[in-house]
Amino acid sequence: MPRTVIAQISDTHIPGRGEASHPGADPAGNLTAALAHASQRCAGVVITGDCAAKAGTDAEYAAFAEVIATATVPVWLAPGNHDDSAKMQRLFNLPSVNGRCDYVVDLPGGRLVVLDSSRLGRENGSLDESQTAWLDEQLAGRRSLV
Repeated sequence: MPRTVIAQISDTHIPGRGEASHPGADPAGNLTAALAHASQRCAGVVITGDCAAKAGTDAEYAAFAEVIATATVPVWLAPGNHDDSAKMQRLFNLPSVNGRCDYVVDLPGGRLVVLDSSRLGRENGSLDESQTAWLDEQLAGRRSLV
């Protein structure tokens, strides 16, 4: 079976266009470079949370969308604690299970299971019982998981 390589990127913290980031940092430029590199070597990229810089504003997601549009491979998203899960579902057309951005991507030789542990207004993330039950269903009888 062919090997499927997936890149994982986290905590991109993309600010809205013209908004300040951390001094000396260029999150959009860094993510653009990482996606260009991954697009040459990987079957896809999963970005695991904190896509937005602070609070998941429309401006932050618009800037984030511009950057991920540069990828030439699929990009899968999982919201983080700086993200607005409902807004990400709507803006990025993310699949949903029980109102959360939980979904599965079947790949050659494996399965990518994405879980949304974000909790709007809270600093920490967690999974609820419906999510762990859904995860159990996805893992049952599967051998190759990402």
